[in-house]
Amino acid sequence: MAIYSLNHKTVGLSTHEAGNSGAHIRYICRCSTVRAVLSNQMPETPMKIARWFDKREKELRKNARMLDKIMVALPIEFDEYEREALVERFVYEITSNEVPWIAAIHDKGKDARNPHAHIAIHDRDLETGKTKCQLSEQGSTQKIRVLWKEVLNDALEKAGLDQRVDERSLRAQGIDRKPQIHVGPKAKAMMEKGITPKSKNRIDKRGREIRYVDIDQGRTRDDYNKE
Repeated sequence: MAIYSLNHKTVGLSTHEAGNSGAHIRYICRCSTVRAVLSNQMPETPMKIARWFDKREKELRKNARMLDKIMVALPIEFDEYEREALVERFVYEITSNEVPWIAAIHDKGKDARNPHAHIAIHDRDLETGKTKCQLSEQGSTQKIRVLWKEVLNDALEKAGLDQRVDERSLRAQGIDRKPQIHVGPKAKAMMEKGITPKSKNRIDKRGREIRYVDIDQGRTRDDYNKE
């Protein structure tokens, strides 16, 4: 079943360490996970793109915004070509292909049951140096969220599927149901083998401890979703 999931973050020279943009490109394009790489106004290979970002960092002012990172969940019902076309259309609606961008499609191996795309947009005209996509304006993330809903629902309709997605919370949609918890591909593979995943406490990116053992209370996330 198609799900709605979109995450939008930024990378700036004043907010991140030098080399962060290139490192992100290397991460999303690593051979063990990526199946296809789409790009516009970029060098021909991911490694050259990463080096392009490393060089670009030195050319811009110290407080420049380097990247808008967007991650979206792709329909498991779509084939490879449909997913690529969906991502290309979405990015075109944002950029009109007037600025450099790259998209890495992850839908093979362990991600076969969790297809998604990592999109990185460098919102600067390479000739004028001016921004084009208004991604730094207030409310830009919400606009992107609504745009993804519209593009994805249109693609689902054209594919002859009845499913539709909504970027709003369940409460905003008037649905009286608790939100479900994401079950990752590793946990799904374990359950298919009859192995019960064990909850572990983790430290998030801000250094805070997330006590999943207390939160899950002996239940798997699949159990929680079925309640």
